[in-house]
Amino acid sequence: MKKAVMVLLSVLFVFGVAGVVLAEEVDLNFCPPSCDPLPNSDSLNIFWKIQPMTTVYIVEDELKICTFIGAPGSGNFKKGFKYGAAATGVGLRKIVGSISPALPTGVSMWGLLTRPDSIGTSTGPHMLGTADVDLVKGLEKLYAAYGTGEISLYADNSASGGNGMVVLKLTILDQI
Repeated sequence: MKKAVMVLLSVLFVFGVAGVVLAEEVDLNFCPPSCDPLPNSDSLNIFWKIQPMTTVYIVEDELKICTFIGAPGSGNFKKGFKYGAAATGVGLRKIVGSISPALPTGVSMWGLLTRPDSIGTSTGPHMLGTADVDLVKGLEKLYAAYGTGEISLYADNSASGGNGMVVLKLTILDQI
C-alpha cells in the first residue's frame, strides 16, 4: 500500500509540475487582462529636399572635322551633333560653350546650338574660344529636352597645316 500511495503521489507531483509549466506557457501566449495593448500606429522621420535640375549631355563622344587653308567659305565644313538639356525650377537659364585648349593662329571654330524642344532662343553662330559664349538663352521649365549643335572649322591664309584636338564644353548657367 505504501508503494501505491508513493506512485500516486509521484503521478500527482508530475501532473502538478506539468500543470504549472503549462500554466506559465499559457501566460506567455495569451495576455492577461492587465497587459498593455500594442500601438496601432507608428511614425517615420522623412528628410526631403527639392532642388532645380540643370544638366546638359552631349550625345556623341567625338567629332572629326577638317577644312582647307584659305578656302573661300571654308566654314562650310561643318559637323553636327545632338545634345540633351534640362533646366527646371524658377528663373531663366542659358547654355554657354567654350573650347580648350585654344586653337592655333589663323584657325577658328564656330559653334551653333538650336533651342532644345523649341524652348528659349538660339543666339546664332559664335566663335568658340577658351572663354564661355552664350549659345542659347531664355531656358525655363525645360525637362529632358533635345536639340542639335553644329561645329564649323575655318582656316585663313595665315594658318599652318596640322591637326589636333579641342574639347567642347557646354554648361547651363543662371541667366542674369
